[in-house]
Amino acid sequence: MDKVFFYVPDETKVELFDKTIEECTICNNFTCWVLATYIYLKKEGFPCEITTKIPQEGILLADRDSLNQTFIDFGEVMLICAKGDRDFHPSAALHVVQNSIEFEEYQNSIWHPYYIPLWPQTKLIPRLPERGSRVENIAYVGSRSQLAQEFHDQKWSDTLENLGYQWMPLFSPTQWNDYSQIDVVIAVRNFKSNNIYKYKPASKLINCWRAGVPALLPSESAYMAEKKSELDFLMIDSIDSTINSIEKLKNNSNLYQSIVDNGFKRIQEFTPEHLTKQWLNYFDQFVYSYYERWKILSKSERKAMFLRRYAYFKTYAFLKRFNKIFNYFLRV
Repeated sequence: MDKVFFYVPDETKVELFDKTIEECTICNNFTCWVLATYIYLKKEGFPCEITTKIPQEGILLADRDSLNQTFIDFGEVMLICAKGDRDFHPSAALHVVQNSIEFEEYQNSIWHPYYIPLWPQTKLIPRLPERGSRVENIAYVGSRSQLAQEFHDQKWSDTLENLGYQWMPLFSPTQWNDYSQIDVVIAVRNFKSNNIYKYKPASKLINCWRAGVPALLPSESAYMAEKKSELDFLMIDSIDSTINSIEKLKNNSNLYQSIVDNGFKRIQEFTPEHLTKQWLNYFDQFVYSYYERWKILSKSERKAMFLRRYAYFKTYAFLKRFNKIFNYFLRV
């Protein structure tokens, strides 16, 4: 079984690999994909090694941010890119994606994606059991920029207050693990989000399942992909439907508890043990066999594959910029 190298270009981060995953307080693409994956796989005896330099040959796993804009032919090294919510990387022969819809859309493409859910958030504090089925504190947990504009409006918080609720947007990363006082979570980037955000994970939903908190969500691809029953989350498509769902939970304690209990069952699909098995299966059933085929390709064949990915990436980047400029002038 070939050893897999984990890329750590910043030598100051090497010391993180001597810690447990619970000791890591920073949450970014590197810690979520490289550090956490290494720690969990190493614990299972998987042959892996950290490296601060690109090795001469072998299999190299790196997160998209660590690769940055390094678009080169890696020669005898087969690169696997954990892309997170970034773009595909032209130098990578394989990609790990965090949204099953993105996998389905690109599975037969030159990017060769494979879907594995994001590792669970560390040090998550669940909702206090003594809060029962009360519905008072309505929260958003995440970056300010990832919350729909409707929920930034003072009218929204005033409406909740008039109905007897408290709006608790938790924008600071230091708050994102604490669900102890939260009764309901709202996570909306855009109410019309069914055809966008195909690169985003279902982490906000999964965290709600772990924390024992009902989630109100739009028809975003990652959420819809994980939805198996009406108890997984309550779907919302407007401010009015959001308020109606909150009232529904407040007036139906049985529904509230059923959603919580269902979440505790669903979370078993996303435990570290379950995700570790998915990673091991990925290498055993896909990566190693692909690597054997990749190794027998000539240098010119690998170079041609790289140039094809690079051309596709540049074309996509150009079209994305063009659409952004075009849409800007449409609004002016």
